[in-house]
Amino acid sequence: MSEVQEVQENKVVEEAVADNTTQDNEAVGGLIAESKKYRTRAQSAESELNELKKLIATKEEEQLAEQGKWKEIAENYKKEIDSLSDIKADYDQMQMKRAQRKEHLLSELPEADQEIYNELSLEKLERHLENKKMNKVKMDPSKEVTASGKFASATKMSDITEEDRMKMKRDPNLWNQIVEGYKKN
Repeated sequence: MSEVQEVQENKVVEEAVADNTTQDNEAVGGLIAESKKYRTRAQSAESELNELKKLIATKEEEQLAEQGKWKEIAENYKKEIDSLSDIKADYDQMQMKRAQRKEHLLSELPEADQEIYNELSLEKLERHLENKKMNKVKMDPSKEVTASGKFASATKMSDITEEDRMKMKRDPNLWNQIVEGYKKN
């Protein structure tokens, strides 16, 4: 009988835990909704405040104009221009750095490609060059064919794999270049 009682108690506990979880989820959902409500209310209040500040500033300017206090109006505009000139200087400096970065990236490309990629924005150019560097095929330098037709100086004929030999034999021009390269030296 104690086993039956334990099973019943476990069921009761599981049901209580499930009820608590459901209630917690509902409470969290309610808190999230309330938070969103307060956020939208605050955002609307901020936008209304900014509109009212602009309205007050225009009213003050109209009053000063009616009173003929042009000097004060000019001083207010001068303060505003001074505060914006710092922002403009920072913006100009940032644009100059971006232009220098773009020139540096373009200088890494061949001249023929520079004309093509000059139209791209800095972000697109950076992304393209990153992809280009990632897609670069890495070759074993010892298997590289030089302009003379020989493999690089570090290569010995015994180092060439059977697969590479088959490729060379399939391409008679390449094979002839390699043979001529060895004959010249």
